[in-house]
Amino acid sequence: MKNHYSVIDWDRSDPTKLYLSDEQKVSDPYSLKAHHPGTGLELVVILHRFTSTRNIRDGRLIFCVFTTHVVGPEIATFRNQAPLDSANRDNCFEILFWASTWSWRLFEGGEYIWGKTANGSFTTNEWMKFRLSWWEGFSSLGVPATCVALEKYIAGEWVKQGNTLYDEDSHFKDSSINRVGHIAFVDNTRPQYWDDTEIWKRTD
Repeated sequence: MKNHYSVIDWDRSDPTKLYLSDEQKVSDPYSLKAHHPGTGLELVVILHRFTSTRNIRDGRLIFCVFTTHVVGPEIATFRNQAPLDSANRDNCFEILFWASTWSWRLFEGGEYIWGKTANGSFTTNEWMKFRLSWWEGFSSLGVPATCVALEKYIAGEWVKQGNTLYDEDSHFKDSSINRVGHIAFVDNTRPQYWDDTEIWKRTD
């Protein structure tokens, strides 16, 4: 599914706000474009529908993103608890970045619970490629935890962005629904694009 041919591979929080686009793309034929033609920011959540991606407790999301937001764009969601045929951020983790940091956030019951932050280097209005990994392991203190690391592809190499972050409560670890996808706030002047998406599940 590295190349995007159809939006029906994805559950969409609002089907009218996700398109195939050749305005900005990394690979042929299209990228995915989140766009809200009206006024005001709108949240767009898309979750992959394939059977193999519906319960990824430990996994990896590799993708390219082109964001036009200057401040804090959301880019990815994982361990998302939305059932098949729906998409939201009521209960999930999400990733967003700022100019020099990235944040891992927890939402439960539709409410923001906490955020953890690490250093990084991010830009807007150009394509960036990321590798987001999450797994059950141990924190820096040796406590069992969900671990999250973000890498950016720079000059042919994966470069880790700041420290690995930890959730010692391991939210959603034992759920039978752990979906993966993308997330963005968009309006009529600030769309967001994704391309070359790869979803991996840890099997060992």
